[in-house]
Order: sequence, then C-alpha cells, then structure tokens
Amino acid sequence: MDAENIYIGGRADIQTKSGITADNKVIIKDKAEVNVKATSSTFAINGDKGVDILDRAYVTAEANTAINSFHGSVNIEGYADLKALGANSAAISSGLNYIEDRHEVNISGEVKLVGYVGIGISKGDINVSGGKITSSDVQVGLYITQNGNIIISNGSEIDIASGIYSMRTNEGELVISDSMITAAGDIMAFGSVPELKYKNGFRVTAGENSGDARVVDKDDLANETFTRNKYVKIEPVKKTEDKTSSGHSYSLDYGIPKKVEDKTEKEVHDTINQNPFLDVNENDDYYNSVLDLYNKGIISGVSVNSFGPDKQISRGMIAAIIHRAEQSPEPGDIAKFLDVTSEKYYAKAVAWGAENNILSGFDSASFVPEGDITKEQLAVILYRYSAYRGMDTTVEHEKSRISDLDGVSDWAVDAVEWCLNNDVMKADGSGRFYPKNLAVRSEAAMGIAKVI
Repeated sequence: MDAENIYIGGRADIQTKSGITADNKVIIKDKAEVNVKATSSTFAINGDKGVDILDRAYVTAEANTAINSFHGSVNIEGYADLKALGANSAAISSGLNYIEDRHEVNISGEVKLVGYVGIGISKGDINVSGGKITSSDVQVGLYITQNGNIIISNGSEIDIASGIYSMRTNEGELVISDSMITAAGDIMAFGSVPELKYKNGFRVTAGENSGDARVVDKDDLANETFTRNKYVKIEPVKKTEDKTSSGHSYSLDYGIPKKVEDKTEKEVHDTINQNPFLDVNENDDYYNSVLDLYNKGIISGVSVNSFGPDKQISRGMIAAIIHRAEQSPEPGDIAKFLDVTSEKYYAKAVAWGAENNILSGFDSASFVPEGDITKEQLAVILYRYSAYRGMDTTVEHEKSRISDLDGVSDWAVDAVEWCLNNDVMKADGSGRFYPKNLAVRSEAAMGIAKVI
C-alpha cells in the first residue's frame, strides 16, 4: 500500500501483510484500529515525512522494522503495540546515520515494544511526556546512535527490561523528571548517566536485580559505579511525615530517613540501622562508624552493596562528606580554586570548608579535588574540623606513642598527635602511623564519626 499521504480513520479496521508506505505521512486517527503483519516488506508502516498514531495500532513486522520515518518524526498519542521480529530490527526507527536531518519520537500515549531495539534514532530526541512505555523483550530500549537527548517527563511511566541496557544516548543527555522509571539490563540499566529533575524529591533504588536493590545516595547518582547497576528504579516522592513502629517521626525525602524529633542516638540507631554492605562486617573496627554515617545519609558506598573500606578516598570526597555531616550549609561564595568548578558535586563543600578553615589548597589556585589524600593530610582536616565543632584541640605531645613520628611533616605533627591521642585516627599494631600512605575510606569514616 503506497501513497503520498495515508490517513486511516473513521473506525477503520485494516489488516494487511504487505506493509503501509507513504511518501509523506501515515496518520492513524478517529478511533481506527490498524493491524499490520508484514511478512516481506522492510517496514510494516513507513511514512517518509512522519508517522502519527492518534488511536490504536497493532503492528507486527516479521521481516524488519515496525514503524519507520526517514525524514520526519514519529508521534504516538494513542495506543501502539509494536513488534519487530527480524534480526537487528527496531519497533520504532527514525532517520539514518548519513541523513543530516534531526528527528523526534514523541510519546504521550501508551506503547508496548518488542524488537532488538525498542526506539532507535540516529540524530534527534526521544520525548516521553505523560506517556507509558513497557517492554520485556528488547536488547536496547531507547537508543540514540549519534547525537540527541532522551527526555522523560510529566508523570511518564517507563518499564523496560533489556538484554543490554534500557536507555542510551551516545552524544546527548538523558533527563528524567517527575516520572516513574523501572529499568533493567543484563549489562547495565542505563548506558548513559541520567540527570534527575524532580519537583518534590525522588527515591532511587538499584542493584543486580529488584530483589537486592537498595536506596542509592543522591550524591552517588553521577558516579560511574551507579551506571553499572543492572536494575534501577526511580520514583517521585513527596516530603511527608512517617511514624516508625517505635513511634519516632521522620521526614521521608529521597528515601533517606532524617531525624525530626530529638531522640537519643541509640533510639535512632536501633530504629533505622541497616547494613547494605557485604564488605562491612560486625568484627571490623570501622563497622559502627560506617553504618552510623550511612544511616544518617552522610556517607554512601562505592556501589549498592559495597562500601569499599580499603579503597582510597579523594580530597573532594572528604570535603563532600564533612559538608554533608553539617547538613550541607550554603557557602558565602564560590570556591576560589581554579580546579573546583561549579558543576562538580564537591564544589559547595570545598568552598564552605575553605571558608571555615577546615580545608586548604596546595596553593591559592589549586585544591586538587580528584587527588588522593595522605593520612597526615586527613589528620589535619579532621583536626581542623574538630576545632570548627568546638572540641578541645590542645595537643599533649608526651602522650603520642608512634615509632614513625619523625616521618610526619612539620605542618601535620600537631594534627597527627591530637588525632592519635583522641582515637580519631589509629596507628597499626606495631605502633606505626605511616603518615605518607594514602588514606582509605574506612579511616575517613572512623575519623569523621568520632568528630561528630
């Protein structure tokens, strides 16, 4: 079936095996139901300048692609059940790599997808606004091969289980706002890091599958480890008051319990304590410190079920953790360091820490936020942080008993001795501190937990 424009409406019920092709557009409207089971043609429905599905379409392409447009957009306002059964096929495709035109797939209706690719575009955007997409039989759900954005908004519902990943754009942004997302992939849920924009807060759970999914700390969403999760669920939440079984009241925003009533530390710990980390065990000396900070929303893991206690920690990360421990106050100004740019997750933390003499740079222009931190550098930060919190930072030099004190830099001696004397940091069993060694995450957790 070929024509300049093809309009299907008026309660039409069309069944064809040859496919529907228009030089301009294919438009399905006015309560029409279109059943296409194309067994030989390349496309079941092909509108060169666009395809609009305003009512119901049931399309099965046994040879290749279900819905296609080379030079136009695909708009679905109604209901579309699309199956592309051929090898390397797509339920919806738009554009070609060598065509310079940009295209869009716009979905405000409901779509069910089967195919190697669910929705694929070479250049352009996939927009889902108030729409619903479900698929459990694709290798890649939403995919932009060259450049363009995937934008999901306005209460959309996306549920995609894929063989590789659910969503990916090679050169563009994946932006999700005020929508419910369930994404699963045998390799990873997201092939691109999503930017989340929710008016009233959101909750993210992630893991290998839905059974072991845990709440992800908000500051970890931009980390590379987050994108490696095979299962991710994102849901909007509103700030509400919730009574726990013991009667304690918490404000639930983003899924992290936050204390509202002034209860004792033990009551809060007993109420909300949980351990998602397989590498943090009760016999570890950092066990209580890590869990206390985690359950207060101050620190998070390197993945959903791994804390990485022996992994090195960066200067920017230390800044962010201390800033979070102080309820993330706004700095008076932006950071003065040239290597701390405003879009970084630690930008406000570094600015605030420098203003309050907790943090300092290597010189007036460089903080080196991505650089690892040595144990003596960590000691200085913890010493200054303790002073900020009003603790007595008097140093009793005669109490220090480490065999390598001579190896501590002059500018760090007071800090190292104070931290050791007050159990903020520890020497090893042989009495050595190793001041020039790189600090690890468990040491930072124990020190910060001791100070706060």
